[in-house]
Amino acid sequence: MSKHYLTLLAPLLFVIFAFQMVKNQQAVDRRVHYFQYDQAGYYSYLPAMFLYEQDWTFQFFDEHGMQSGQFVKEINGQAFNKYPVGVAILQAPFFAVGHVIAAWNGDAQNGFTKPYRRAVFISVLFYITVGLLLLRRVLSRYFSSWVVFWSLAIVGLGTNLIFYSTHEPLMSHGYSFFIFSLIVFISDAFQRTKQSKYILWMGVCAGLVLLTRIPNALVFIIPILWGVFDRASWQNRLSELWEKKIFVLGALGLAFVVFVPQLLYYKASVGSYWIDSYGDERFFFSDPLFAKVLFSFRKGWLIYTPLCGFALLGFFWLKRYFKFGFWGILIYTVLQFIVVSSWGCWWYGGGFSMRPFTESLALLIFPLAAWIQWTTTKQWSQYAFVLILVPFFWLQELHLHQYCKSVIHNDSMSLEAYKVIFGKRYPIGQEAMDRREEVLLRPDPGRVNKDAEFRRNMK
Repeated sequence: MSKHYLTLLAPLLFVIFAFQMVKNQQAVDRRVHYFQYDQAGYYSYLPAMFLYEQDWTFQFFDEHGMQSGQFVKEINGQAFNKYPVGVAILQAPFFAVGHVIAAWNGDAQNGFTKPYRRAVFISVLFYITVGLLLLRRVLSRYFSSWVVFWSLAIVGLGTNLIFYSTHEPLMSHGYSFFIFSLIVFISDAFQRTKQSKYILWMGVCAGLVLLTRIPNALVFIIPILWGVFDRASWQNRLSELWEKKIFVLGALGLAFVVFVPQLLYYKASVGSYWIDSYGDERFFFSDPLFAKVLFSFRKGWLIYTPLCGFALLGFFWLKRYFKFGFWGILIYTVLQFIVVSSWGCWWYGGGFSMRPFTESLALLIFPLAAWIQWTTTKQWSQYAFVLILVPFFWLQELHLHQYCKSVIHNDSMSLEAYKVIFGKRYPIGQEAMDRREEVLLRPDPGRVNKDAEFRRNMK
């Protein structure tokens, strides 16, 4: 197999596995499965705008047997959706196709029938696949085809990225992964060519980041520091940005223009151009819970997606093999850990593994590639690499299977519950499920935002 086709194989395998997972889980066949909680919040703008006469109270959800109260909040007696509009904007072309197909098939054109569900699944699959292909282009300039293939395969098939493309495709993380990948691609293109057009494109990306998930604004570090690896390169970057200040200002203007739909929605729904959409939910920056975020059996990132640990390990070799991205990716990762670990609800509600790190995989793939590159330098490390991947891929697939079948609880797991279900595939039997139920640790999301000690003591 040529090097070109080898690196394309990983995105292709991702698409095949995604379709197979959706088929096995019958995810598209279950209406309420998609249109609830956060997923409903992100998607709801499309039917509200185009099918229900701009009903910003989203009462049509209740009329169709779902619950708008899962994502609608109130401020001064006015209802509003606490989730931003960016995901819906990215889904819009696919929503339009689904609407047309619903008419052809004779399905109800209400935003919830199977053509719409298929459309949003294809939507996130499209964006993630494009993201993987963009990363492939950048990685291929700095790493061997073998390294590129395994880096893409681990990120695409060995993390929770595939979960958010199949089981919960309306969440923001798959779309944010695409935006992050695009930022990496544009940052690298500017570093190589110095063409001003890439600065303007970065402004569009910045607007999409804010429009999709505002805490992801930390990713703006990447285009600023991409290609900066010492004092001289930092000074050169500052000089470049100053020389192209007109384009930098243009990029800021484009970012604002892209973000305008969010401001217009707030104005239309509550009469103000800006509101604090998360209300009582808050950060505890003086008490980040790093260990819990990484290793808690409730939702620990390295417990449920253990292959991500090799991306962190790869920082030891990143500067050697990819100096252009070292400082930007390192600083972003440190700050991201602080922000994620400081959120009141540090396990981030229901979801598979620590979902806020899903889009960060577009950056962590580079230290992962550096680690894989290092393993190719010695014969013993090549054997070790293969021996490590087999059990870790098995464990990742098992975790994914267990979560999709509700063997792993979505937000209440404990070490004792994990011991009960470890290694068991669905169905595990009623006796085991009863024992798991007895040792679950039910969370109290409201209290963690008010009681710092209670939050700190949660397992």
